[in-house]
Amino acid sequence: MRRAVVDVDQVLFNLHTPLIQRLNEKFNLRMPDPPRTWTFYDDYGISKSDFYREVDLVHYRQWRTPPDWAAGELFRVLKRRGYETIVASHRRSEMTPALAGWLERFGMTPFAGVYCGYDKSFLYGPDVLVIDDSPENIKNALEAGGLVLTISYPYNAHVGGGAVYFDGLGDIVRWLETR
Repeated sequence: MRRAVVDVDQVLFNLHTPLIQRLNEKFNLRMPDPPRTWTFYDDYGISKSDFYREVDLVHYRQWRTPPDWAAGELFRVLKRRGYETIVASHRRSEMTPALAGWLERFGMTPFAGVYCGYDKSFLYGPDVLVIDDSPENIKNALEAGGLVLTISYPYNAHVGGGAVYFDGLGDIVRWLETR
């Protein structure tokens, strides 16, 4: 069976809107949504620890937030196309059970596993389908010989290198249905 590695934040779940709102309120800023760079918090003088504390708070509240409208269909299409789906998210490992519960709660099944951690590259390889928005993960997956599908954001548009860019998750699902 082929493997698909699917990211969560900004693929299945809109992290930016609640995160930007929290950061703007906490630090009295006016950051754009979506951000222009991957490490946009640096541009506003927010420390990495303060930034990730706010990310964690948004992740803890994710339980009650529905995913992108096309998320459930993505999992069904991947199954029909013969993929074993691994959900991989850049978050603390102790959040794995909560993330698995969120996926099940909102019908994002089947999935073969959930990985929460800060290095997904061990999941990539030749013939692995990767759906992710992180510039670093896109580069790593391409270097490993994977097929990378991504949603175009200002912070990842410069990566190129063979990644296939889409306007949204629904477009990725439609593309996969035709392959």
